[in-house]
Amino acid sequence: MRLLFIFLTISLSTLLSVPYYEKIREAPEIPVHLPQVHNARLNNGIRIQYIENHAIPHASISILVHSGKFEETKDKAGLNTLWGESIVLSGSHKTPRDALAANLEEHASTFTFSGGLERSSFTLDALTNYFEQDLEMALEVLMNPRFATEDLELIRKQILQSMQNSFDSPSNVASAASDDYLCPDNVRGMRSRLSTVKTIEKEDLQTWQKKNKNAVRYTILLTGDFNKDNTIVLLNKYLGTMDSQGAVPPIAVQQACAIPGGKIWIAEKNVPQSTILMKAKGLPHGNNDYHAWKIFDFLLGGDSFTSVLTNRIRTQNGWAYTAYSYLSSDGYTGSAGIFTQTANANVPDVLHTIREILTERETFITEEEIARAKKSIRNRFVFIAETPSDYLALRNTLEWEGLPDNFLETFLERIDAATVEDVKRVARLYAPENFGIIVVGPASLSKKIDALVISVVP
Repeated sequence: MRLLFIFLTISLSTLLSVPYYEKIREAPEIPVHLPQVHNARLNNGIRIQYIENHAIPHASISILVHSGKFEETKDKAGLNTLWGESIVLSGSHKTPRDALAANLEEHASTFTFSGGLERSSFTLDALTNYFEQDLEMALEVLMNPRFATEDLELIRKQILQSMQNSFDSPSNVASAASDDYLCPDNVRGMRSRLSTVKTIEKEDLQTWQKKNKNAVRYTILLTGDFNKDNTIVLLNKYLGTMDSQGAVPPIAVQQACAIPGGKIWIAEKNVPQSTILMKAKGLPHGNNDYHAWKIFDFLLGGDSFTSVLTNRIRTQNGWAYTAYSYLSSDGYTGSAGIFTQTANANVPDVLHTIREILTERETFITEEEIARAKKSIRNRFVFIAETPSDYLALRNTLEWEGLPDNFLETFLERIDAATVEDVKRVARLYAPENFGIIVVGPASLSKKIDALVISVVP
């Protein structure tokens, strides 16, 4: 028994001594199987994309409306959210709020709204036995919303309270400040405010509804266990009769944010721990260097365990619990971001270290590190089809952005094809002077950070 204990101890210590990234390197690659996507159309041309899966008695449908924040005016910012939330809460005259809630609760179904920059979605999730019944109810509500005044005021109150509470979170303050100072005069940086939400009236919701009641604005995504023929009959009954006139107006988000680099703004907040948010211009999905950009982000801070940011800021110096980089990209533009939170006293050191890392960025771009990144990205790609509804939504987004049909199918091939030279080329986007920086913390920090141009904002 003593010999067995010694053997197990040695084996366990040997296993634990193997670095995390070595385990990634040794792990077998998992094959990726993307689900088959089918297409159909309603009588008026509205497109349906669907993935059937009858293993679980559950179905989900997302009715996408090509309408979002990009069509709002500054004085009515927040209108799209109030419109969608009013529909799913207030119901219709046939099925008002209480009846809608009772039916959904009895069936354990959900009917929700999600507003976006370019498009919004109404999503119904239901057990197969109730799916058609609840879908008909949801479609009737969507086409004939009640917009009850008392419900509008209830939603407005909830949104205003949520916005007010968000000011308590330094992360939310940093995000809002980045909209204001890193993306000025652009729809991407436009956000709803307490003052704009208060000005929205019931008539505004009705006008928004009328504008959106047009077949050219709709796309339908359907997944799970459902009867296709019956579902299409229901969709034709409520959506297939809409007129299909004109076109969705040009999307203003094709214009990139300016992101003025080489500046730092301090959003004043008396907290013991400051939040640091940095952004620089990036690349759109369709750029030839996009895949190399993904690899560099992994090396810099996209991998939370072995990345350079985590090692230097958290592991070696203990300045922060979390420090990471991330990418934000679409079919038109993109941005590179860095995020961390640290004690106020550490802010100058953290900013200096990040600048140092970005200045020396080519030192950690090696064949060995790129091979490790490719391995991890490949293994993580398996989860892209974990949820059929999310996968279908992703495919549609890429299609709307004008990317080729095989973008996802060839994604890993293009990751594998990226070379050291490719990664070094995109690393130039990360020159320190390209970043605009938001620091949420005490105004007194401005005296400690004098290497950059500083603007203290309320």
